[in-house]
Amino acid sequence: LDWTASSAPALSHYVVARSLSNNPTIHTVPAFTVTSNAWTDTGLLVASTYYYRVYAVDAWGGYSPDSPTAAVAQTIYPLLPFSDGFESGPALWTLQTGWMVSTGAASSGNAFLENSAGNYTNNLNSAAYATINLTGAVRPVLRFKDWHRLAVNDFGYLEVSAPGRAGLRLYGVYGARTNWQEQVVDLSYYKGYANVQILFRLTTDGSGTDEGWKLDDVQVADEGSPALPVPFIEDFESGLGNWVETSRWQTAAGGFQGAAAAGDNLDRITPETRSYFSLAGDFNLTTMANPQLTAWVKGSLGHYSALNLEVSADGGVNWGTPWSRSTESGNFSNEWQRVQVSLVPYKASNTRVRWFMYSYYSTLADANVFLDKLTVADAPPAVGMLAAVPGLKSAQVNWTPSGIGPAFRAYRVLRSPDTNPENGNDAFVGTVSNAATTSFTDTGLAIGATYYYWTYVCDSNDIWTISTNYATATTVPVVLPFTDSFADAGQWDTTGTWGVDTNENVLTDSPAGDYTNNVNTTANTAVNLTGAVRPVLRFKDWHR
Repeated sequence: LDWTASSAPALSHYVVARSLSNNPTIHTVPAFTVTSNAWTDTGLLVASTYYYRVYAVDAWGGYSPDSPTAAVAQTIYPLLPFSDGFESGPALWTLQTGWMVSTGAASSGNAFLENSAGNYTNNLNSAAYATINLTGAVRPVLRFKDWHRLAVNDFGYLEVSAPGRAGLRLYGVYGARTNWQEQVVDLSYYKGYANVQILFRLTTDGSGTDEGWKLDDVQVADEGSPALPVPFIEDFESGLGNWVETSRWQTAAGGFQGAAAAGDNLDRITPETRSYFSLAGDFNLTTMANPQLTAWVKGSLGHYSALNLEVSADGGVNWGTPWSRSTESGNFSNEWQRVQVSLVPYKASNTRVRWFMYSYYSTLADANVFLDKLTVADAPPAVGMLAAVPGLKSAQVNWTPSGIGPAFRAYRVLRSPDTNPENGNDAFVGTVSNAATTSFTDTGLAIGATYYYWTYVCDSNDIWTISTNYATATTVPVVLPFTDSFADAGQWDTTGTWGVDTNENVLTDSPAGDYTNNVNTTANTAVNLTGAVRPVLRFKDWHR
């Protein structure tokens, strides 16, 4: 505060009266004695409104009259960078039951925040929180150090919220870890908001207590988001330097390609909690024709947990989920599987990518996930399908050649019984590794059935591009004359136990021995009789 100096010849000093209401007077407490016409008030509450009046006091203790209006000041939320090691107490924090600043074996300095001086109590739901201003931040990142010792079914959570944004649990602890360890959380979802609440919550049941949760060196800083090159390939052979939340992930042996992969270091995910793994940079996809992301994933997820791949086209404020797996949805295993998603819907100058695991239905969920060879690059151009040549139980699939040169790795032929190549009814039936070979014969088909084929081009970045169209093939009957010496059953569709007895080269309903009771099985083929004058079927048989 500052004000016009008094011209009274007998001026002794000033008195500043402060109030939370709009009418402080000479009787208001607190009041502060000031000897100059400027003064800084300290120790105030965050984001609170204060009212001030200044009185000139003469040598005989007389006060000047009230000014017509009081001065108004509103404290703000802390701006970045925010840092609190609790050495000056909890001035920036609101502390609920049990939470306090203690001294002793801190992570650094002498002070730290904890939920109780001794063991915490049963049936507790108590928090300590601070509010910060993230306006103007590019990539705000929260870092803190913690230590915990909790009884069974007791949990500590980091919860972040802001008016107009969903509140999220972004970290959790259970059990015990009695060494200080840094935790890292990307807060980009809340950037641009002036009052973002950082809250540490302890919840306990009624079955036992322990020392609790200790926190120190809480920092929030704008760590920026440098441009990442495209094409971009992350193989984790050089560690996790491209990632943000390295406190919950580590390099692991046995990568899909090379020696290393990224693996989570969580035994379990605390209930209703998200665990992020964010690339620490932005992609500029605006000049790319058909940007794609591929990665290899494997592992296991407990019941009521999931792994998501998320992409943001606005620097981390809003996110889409182009890929997700959970135990309930299936399709996740300990075998490496390739993930490919199109980034065309996310083409922007500040596109971000992250993985996250989470638990739901209030479950303490198992987690054991590995990631490797994440690639962001343009897709190779597609080939076109040419007319297929059908046979009795086969189809020759043909396509135009790829022109991607040394980046070529393979053609992969997809077959489907319908015109939708992505509804789960399809199957890859062949791989051709020579770029000059542009045909593949699919065998073992049903007689008289219609099939649909696509050919993918696969490049060295593991990106697959589906052909621009599909080819149709309906298997056709054999033409006259038809003969079969039964070296195999290649010209027949069979059901049940029908097959060829290779010792006698005969077709039989039970080549391994006697037939069984209550059967109705067949062996059939198809012959084209177009143009025949008197087609005659001849065969030899024997029965018992």
